[in-house]
Amino acid sequence: MKILMIIFSITLISFSHLIADEKKDTFWDDYQSVLQSSVSKKSYMSKDGEFYHSSIDYKKIKDDPKITSQIYAQLEKLTSANPPETEKKKLAFWINAYNFFTIVDVVNNYPVSSMKKIGWKNNHHNICGKLFSLDDMEHKMLLPLGDPRVHFAINCASVGCPALNNIIYTFDSLDKQLDKAVINALKNPLHLRSMGKDTVYTTKLFKWFKKDFKNDRYNGTEGFINAFAPQRLKGASKVRPKIDYDWNLNTKENVQKKMEEFPDIRSSKIEFWDDYQSVLQSSVTKKLYLSKDGTFYHSSIDYKKIKNDPKITSQINAQLEKLKSANPPETQKKKLAFWINAYNFFTIVDVINNYPVSSMKKIGWKNNHHNICGKLFSLDDMEHKMLLPLGDPRVHFAINCASVGCPALNIIIYTFDSLDKQLDNAVINALKNPLHLRSMGKDTVHTTKLFKWFKKDFENDRYKGTKGFINAFAPQRLKGASKISPKIDYDWNLNTKENVQKKMEEFPDIKPCKME
Repeated sequence: MKILMIIFSITLISFSHLIADEKKDTFWDDYQSVLQSSVSKKSYMSKDGEFYHSSIDYKKIKDDPKITSQIYAQLEKLTSANPPETEKKKLAFWINAYNFFTIVDVVNNYPVSSMKKIGWKNNHHNICGKLFSLDDMEHKMLLPLGDPRVHFAINCASVGCPALNNIIYTFDSLDKQLDKAVINALKNPLHLRSMGKDTVYTTKLFKWFKKDFKNDRYNGTEGFINAFAPQRLKGASKVRPKIDYDWNLNTKENVQKKMEEFPDIRSSKIEFWDDYQSVLQSSVTKKLYLSKDGTFYHSSIDYKKIKNDPKITSQINAQLEKLKSANPPETQKKKLAFWINAYNFFTIVDVINNYPVSSMKKIGWKNNHHNICGKLFSLDDMEHKMLLPLGDPRVHFAINCASVGCPALNIIIYTFDSLDKQLDNAVINALKNPLHLRSMGKDTVHTTKLFKWFKKDFENDRYKGTKGFINAFAPQRLKGASKISPKIDYDWNLNTKENVQKKMEEFPDIKPCKME
């Protein structure tokens, strides 16, 4: 029976259950799981930098009972959801709803060659107790909110659409997410192309929705492009909406075939880490917390899942093979990104090879040697011989020692062209976490012992010691302390979900909040 048909016979969830879901931020969890298991992001490099296009494995969704059950669960929640009230919550909610039900419509009609064969007006879905087509969601719920960036966040299941991200939209990160979606799309020649000194071609989306871009913020297509496009493509006097949409279904094969039409772009080196990236997305959970200094996340790893799941095991084996024959990177940023990823990947490998184990300290950082670029390295070698000599102390907050007390492991690999921003974000996130930095009164802060063990690393020309480093990255409230003491002990327990949760519960002044 089609997924769509079940929603009319589902027992409604109780109001109290819904409220509990919202507090725990579980409302979109099932859809998030569907995205992470079925959406593949492939990165490309052009003269304007790196961008990604994504594809969806509809066959996998249709045939995998686990994914099907996640879709059923999300459908059930949506039937009795409470309509959001604020503008940002509405935008995030209806973007997720539109993208989710687009997948539902394709899966219900799969195999199908194009979303155009299904249409956007034919199927009606129960949301908040009312029936909506995709066309309704777009034209009645999203576009009246007046933010044209939404055109680059909703996905029409076609190659020519802006790429679908594998992360849900959340109201508290919405502006940042929408900006990223537009910036990514306008680096892609499917959406914007230079046709000479003063002319750019745009996707026909700018023609169909021309009025949406004529608001006070952008004042038309040219203003919108100048706000988000790569520098080389800004300021054109002639903007022509002449790029046709490719309506073929956005499967891996169709996306790859389309991107091969552009000889001036190539697959990014991020592909090297694709298997490790898949391991991260399927096994690392980021939980967001709210404190008086704002939001930060801590992460946990499901080592049992990695060890027992044949698919994840095969991804690890594939990444191991790539690393054996890798070409050593040359520039500093490429070296940093490469060795951070290698360290974090092999930390997971060491835990899995010894699982079940209660702590990384029982394994050690010098005992196991891994083949990288044809040479053998322990974790200690990677840290002390490859990473620390590069002279960037931010790396201490990017590498993860598989312990609760370590800086959080992200679910995104490090890339050389985004490295500075990624490293800054890693430090800023860590220094909001009381596991790493705490106020102990007006003039005193306690830091993690990491600042003691690697004290010399922070005494460089840029930071000039621990105080300078903390003042560069810490929340405002924690800057300027005259007494900085590295007295916070590391919690060496394995960074499983249970251990991380137990540790964070020791701090009554922070609370779980929305997912990033």
